Amino acid sequence: MRKRKQYTIYLFNLSDFAKSEYKLYQFDLSDNQKIKIAENQVCELIYKLTNRQYVEDSENFIDELFFVQAKNTKQDKEALRYITEHGLYVNDKKYVRFARSSSMARRGIISFIREDLRDTMMDLITVGKWRMDDEVVISKWEAYCGLAFSTCLFVDVVPEKICIVPEHSKIITDFIKSYDIAKDKVIEGEYPVRVTLHDGMGVHSPEFGEKVAKALGLKDVPVAYQIRLFPFVKGMSFEFDFKQFYKEKGIKTIKDRWGHEWNIDELDAIWSETVFKGKAWFSSYDEFVELRKKYYLPLGLYNLGIAKWAETTEKADKMTKMTYQYLQNLNLSGKDLIEMASYTKDLIEKVYDGDPIYTKIFLGMLANTHKFEDDDEEEDGEEEVDERYMVNKVYQAIMLNDAMLKDPYVKDFIKRQLQKTINDMKLGRFYVSGRYSLVCQDPVYFLEYAGGLEPQGCLQKGEFYSTGVEGVRATFRSPLIHSSEVGKLNFISNDLTEKWLKRYDNIIVVNCYDLTLQKHGGADTDGDTFFITNDEKIINAVITEYKDEKGNIKQNYPVIDINEGTEQPKKAKLSKESSLQYDLLTLDNQIGKITNYATFWTTLGAAYGNPNQYDDKLVYLRIAQGMEIDYVKTGFRLAIKDDIKQTEKPYFLQRYKYNQNYGYQKRVWYAPLNVLCRHIEQWEKKTFIWDKWDKCNIDLSGNFLMNKDLLYTDEAQKIYPIMKEIYEQFKQELSQLKLESDNAKSEEEKDVLKKKYQYMFTKYEYMVNQLSDNKELLSTIAVYLTYIENKKHDKSYLFPWVCCWEGILLTLQQKQDIVKELPQKINIKQLEEIKENVEVVEFLGNYYQKIRLPYTQNADKYIEKVKAKKQRKIANKQFDVVLVALTDTPENVANVLQNSEVVLKQNFYASKGVLQKGIALYHNEQKLASISPKNILFYDEEVGFVDLNDYIDHKTKISVEQIYANSIKAKLQLVG
Repeated sequence: MRKRKQYTIYLFNLSDFAKSEYKLYQFDLSDNQKIKIAENQVCELIYKLTNRQYVEDSENFIDELFFVQAKNTKQDKEALRYITEHGLYVNDKKYVRFARSSSMARRGIISFIREDLRDTMMDLITVGKWRMDDEVVISKWEAYCGLAFSTCLFVDVVPEKICIVPEHSKIITDFIKSYDIAKDKVIEGEYPVRVTLHDGMGVHSPEFGEKVAKALGLKDVPVAYQIRLFPFVKGMSFEFDFKQFYKEKGIKTIKDRWGHEWNIDELDAIWSETVFKGKAWFSSYDEFVELRKKYYLPLGLYNLGIAKWAETTEKADKMTKMTYQYLQNLNLSGKDLIEMASYTKDLIEKVYDGDPIYTKIFLGMLANTHKFEDDDEEEDGEEEVDERYMVNKVYQAIMLNDAMLKDPYVKDFIKRQLQKTINDMKLGRFYVSGRYSLVCQDPVYFLEYAGGLEPQGCLQKGEFYSTGVEGVRATFRSPLIHSSEVGKLNFISNDLTEKWLKRYDNIIVVNCYDLTLQKHGGADTDGDTFFITNDEKIINAVITEYKDEKGNIKQNYPVIDINEGTEQPKKAKLSKESSLQYDLLTLDNQIGKITNYATFWTTLGAAYGNPNQYDDKLVYLRIAQGMEIDYVKTGFRLAIKDDIKQTEKPYFLQRYKYNQNYGYQKRVWYAPLNVLCRHIEQWEKKTFIWDKWDKCNIDLSGNFLMNKDLLYTDEAQKIYPIMKEIYEQFKQELSQLKLESDNAKSEEEKDVLKKKYQYMFTKYEYMVNQLSDNKELLSTIAVYLTYIENKKHDKSYLFPWVCCWEGILLTLQQKQDIVKELPQKINIKQLEEIKENVEVVEFLGNYYQKIRLPYTQNADKYIEKVKAKKQRKIANKQFDVVLVALTDTPENVANVLQNSEVVLKQNFYASKGVLQKGIALYHNEQKLASISPKNILFYDEEVGFVDLNDYIDHKTKISVEQIYANSIKAKLQLVG
């Protein structure tokens, strides 16, 4: 399977520019935040326009583009007005505003591109349509242009024969609740609701699906792909044998939205016009294809983007963590939640008790993959950086010998993983049976409509389909505000579903006769997913009726926004001013606040056994949330009423999401999630005696990690006092950073601390490894200092694992277990065959057998792999250098540097009467210039420290930036 490319750009705060008059001259960019952005059209286009090649495992830094974080403040608004007209400057280069995706708009992110590229890039991401004179809805235009930032895998399998069929809407009359903005009141009753069917979806032929799978390097052919056909095409395409379907109906051609007739046998796909966001700006689909070829073929970027694809049930998660949003909108008591959490508690206890098989599964160590799957969740401060920095090293150590499961550092590492899981449970994040599935709307109905037939579909009102699923399931979609958004869907099968949809595994097919999609937060079928579960306790807890504030029993009708379409957004010409107004309107995001308001009112009702007690307020918030999510596209939002706003949050949320020990919501002590939270706290206090669990034979572990034959050598005696001094500095600096971590409150402070931790670890690793080339010797001394000499004073044991991990692994390699016991994942079919004869372990819905493998883990191979990966990254980086002691005129030296092969050589020079070691640049054994001593050692966030002394006789590429009277400023890149 192909991997997504990763590019690096800078993310600035707008204030960085405002305080320097929007011109950052000679700016040291390394001081700012680098961010990774995955493969997308913008980055691909920039690389093509600048004739660059993507380098695997390298930084692939793009200095032609950066993001700016703007906030909803008077200062930032003033700054935006200024830079809209005048642009921004970084190191003498001018940058101007570029495109914004909807996601970027919600986060207050604005992209800037180098001015000389802007018009060309706008032509490319709009195929020239940005030059049109038409008035457009600016918010939608911005969102459509911003699709170019969508993360994709690009494939050369491009569908050209596509029929874009007209949008199909219908009126569904049903009982609903809503908030009527015009009347300023919550309404309830039977209302006609206009719905758009198959919003954002279409179908493709099996043959085309196979071609895409092959291009992606997939073994199996997914039944659905989320597609990006730039520009303006975005949606979900599902496999369907529409050629056979229409053949049986006697239909040979169908018409698209422009009236053009297509031969069905020639088609790759049939998509709804809701997939083609820019349909109004093209006279036909043929024009769209021709313009794509005109702009993209010369660059070699005439391709199709695949954002994601459907996983089969076998590959999908068997068990998934619940969220407090889901749980608080069910009719569950605190006792119910405690019972549901028992499965996750049991798994954690098995790991805590030291079961090696459960521990290895918990850490993602599978015998058939031999890799560590790190937790995606991030923590702040030392622990987060420590884990990200050390996780694979710890895995290698345990793979070498099970004795490492009792090492104090490894135990502390596992402890932190367990504590994360326990704290997750306090927020309602425990595992239940279920998974996230893509949503599709009846494709039979879609094709009947597209073919000019009277659409009937394969599902009727209240019917749903997913291959292999029968009976009732509960469904959820985030963000979830109101209990009516929880689905209780009846899955069936019939002759039509079995004939046409038998490959729709892990796909939820929704009928075209009810308001299921609208009920689930206004879901679309362009790639939205529902969480689906067969858990009986959850299914039975779905709220279908409730008591209102007066005690009347009421049906829990779905909350539907009846205001959609009542206000049409204004159109405007494309201009700097219209873009500015859009930016000014999208500097704040109320989604999180609205969710917290809903949690307040739901918790208040749930504390007295009725999550819907304040239903009118929750209906209002549900409508407000939907409008807020769409605000970046529509420009309309609902102001939250003062009597609904609440700053207090329930104990479980305030304490464990916002990490505050005050300001808890009152009168909700017995709300179910608060009850669960306190139960987990009590269980943690009773079960996890960390002081006792942490205790282990440190001397035994230390001796195991040392090569004692090296400890008493002459070299060790020389290095010991130097390393001891470094170790003391390490402890002091670590203590200071921990103190800063305790006091850090804002996200900005925490981000700065993450960088400080990362810098500190890489700095000390570099310092220690300068002492000797003997890695085992270094780790032996470091382990002796930490585990033996300072065991009573230093409880972290972090120093040797950070600074000398290579030596630790090499030492363990000599002492490893030859036969290792590991968990091996098995499928259901294998389970039936072996369960009577083999011990089987179940973990999160997957099954494993215990196996003993006679093999030797190769630490050298792993170390070389890590080094090679680092070198590949270094090869694509440029380092700022100043060249001095020129052997010819600066102009002549610069000419040779840029046009000839240049090599790094050791260079010696006298400074204050003392001979110093330096580095010079040579061409054909002739010295050209020396590198300033200040530019020998570099720090990079991604690769750590780079010392040019390690690259003597290495070829380099020099890019001259500035020529002075006696020196040259340049960029140096290591090549080869």
